[in-house]
Amino acid sequence: MELEEELSPADAVLLMSSVPERISDLVYGLDEARLRYRHGPAFPTLGGLIAHLLESGTRVDALLRRAHLEGLDTADLSSAIDPLQVQDLDRPLQEAVDDFARVRRRTVDLMHGWGKNEWERLVSDPHAGDVTLLDICRRVSRHEMAHIVQIRNLTALLPEPEDLGPQSVPAEGAAAKSGRSRRRRKSGKAEGRASQYWMVVSSPDNFRKTREHGFTIQGLKTRHRRRVESMRVGDRLLYYVTGRMGFAATVTIASPMYEDHTPIWKTARRDEDYPWRVHIRPDVLLDEADWVPAKDIAYRLDYVRKWPPEHWTLAFQGHIHMLNRNDFSVIEDAIASNARRQRHLAG
Repeated sequence: MELEEELSPADAVLLMSSVPERISDLVYGLDEARLRYRHGPAFPTLGGLIAHLLESGTRVDALLRRAHLEGLDTADLSSAIDPLQVQDLDRPLQEAVDDFARVRRRTVDLMHGWGKNEWERLVSDPHAGDVTLLDICRRVSRHEMAHIVQIRNLTALLPEPEDLGPQSVPAEGAAAKSGRSRRRRKSGKAEGRASQYWMVVSSPDNFRKTREHGFTIQGLKTRHRRRVESMRVGDRLLYYVTGRMGFAATVTIASPMYEDHTPIWKTARRDEDYPWRVHIRPDVLLDEADWVPAKDIAYRLDYVRKWPPEHWTLAFQGHIHMLNRNDFSVIEDAIASNARRQRHLAG
């Protein structure tokens, strides 16, 4: 949706509900040195920019909840939406992001139940006059999306880790050559850590592209670089296909991340070419007619319980998600069950 257009209540709720995950995706794996990075002396640090967005979101959520639950009718909107003098993060980054996500979920849960009268409830601001709750949410959405773009741009400028250098991509299963850079990012070794479990949310067309490549390669979007960097050989990955809202396959990651801009997968953004890639090997694959409907098992997943039951589909927005081992097993068992039935019927 274009933020230049007037947002509907549903648009505002959708954008505001997506902010915690967008932040989490962008800042995943940032260490203290990177949080102290600034583009120039007059610019805020990356940590300061993140802290500002989290503080703003928390203040706005408190204002909206008070207006709805307590009848608050007067507030300084500017100090809530764009607070001044927010310092750098004063606690661990993931803890701060998780706390904000919990606050935002409570606010979004309330907003889902608002009718026309509530969206048109007025709050008086000493500078802007009377403003509806919908107008406040529109301002908040624009403010948060603008800062998310800033964070995305700043993380793109971060220096490369010292231990990373250009390496060749393994020949086996490699994608077609392109004229642009292809760089190895990590050793790919598990380094003693337990396997991680991932879910890729894919459009039907993009899943078809992965299938056409024999489930040997998977690309992830530009903004998920740090998540893909953390993947190791032996990690597991499953596919949720939008539209059909079904689970279609599981694979195992077979290489460390590398960069490749060969066009394979597509999205609405013309400049998005899914550059962060890993080699994969197929484990359990289903024909489209046998995909496991998410609605049949979503209630069993710890991951989905972060959202209210009536809005469980929000769990499948975004492109890449980390699951716990139990959730992955529940989904893979259902996929494997359908695969066995498929083989049995085939004779």
